[in-house]
Amino acid sequence: MYLFLAFFALLTLWFGTEASADVLKISGAKTLCTPLMESADRIRTDRHIGLMVDNKGGSEGGIRGVYFNKVDLACVVRRLTEKEGRILHQETIAFDYLVAVTKKEFPVNNLTKEQVQSIYSGSRTRWRELDPAFPDLSIEPILTRKKSGTIENIRTFFLDEEIPLRNEFRYVNTMTSAPKLLVEMQEPGGIAIMSQSFILGYEDQLKILSLDGVLPTRENVLSAIYPYSRPVTLVYKEKNKRFLSIRRLIRYLRDPEVNFFQGTLLPNNP
Repeated sequence: MYLFLAFFALLTLWFGTEASADVLKISGAKTLCTPLMESADRIRTDRHIGLMVDNKGGSEGGIRGVYFNKVDLACVVRRLTEKEGRILHQETIAFDYLVAVTKKEFPVNNLTKEQVQSIYSGSRTRWRELDPAFPDLSIEPILTRKKSGTIENIRTFFLDEEIPLRNEFRYVNTMTSAPKLLVEMQEPGGIAIMSQSFILGYEDQLKILSLDGVLPTRENVLSAIYPYSRPVTLVYKEKNKRFLSIRRLIRYLRDPEVNFFQGTLLPNNP
């Protein structure tokens, strides 16, 4: 009997921290969901908060999940609409920025905002139509078919409300797949606008273009000289019964000593 009690006490000490951890269900954009998923064990150890993360729904899927009480938190890479903000609360954890990317060897290094608009509206379909100095090749933009934060950001930054997206793209399920497709494309005129964090690991094969002559360096983004940044946020309902664990997680992600993002995103530290 005593041996059994001692064994049970040992198990309690061994598993007690994990068993007592509050578990937060999270879904949404991969920009934030993926690092949360990869760091779940560390967060459980450091703050005793368990995470169940689904990074397949994008910003819109995450917002729907919180709205209908399917998840506790949504990873979202855009601002909430006025209607969404009446029910949901949004916390900016970090800042991401969009970059225009081509193959490394492609002989274009800079685009203007107007040229990007022409590409994504479809009013220009060949590179030479953008600039006589550009190669006479077909423009092959990559985009996801699904409604996403990236699409909304492209509309916000580069397209007027009345200008629709072009009809033909090289489609991917999510924009995290865009760098791989861009590298593997036989056509040299491929281009994608995506989160700068997505091209990590492809730096030797892909090139980030300057926009209006400005490169997306950390300094240029933080000073707003490079204007194409977007908030990386967590969205939740303040009436959520796990509200205290949500606040603890947010404090952890913002803690400069933790340095959670380690250079992949620009942290929104207090």
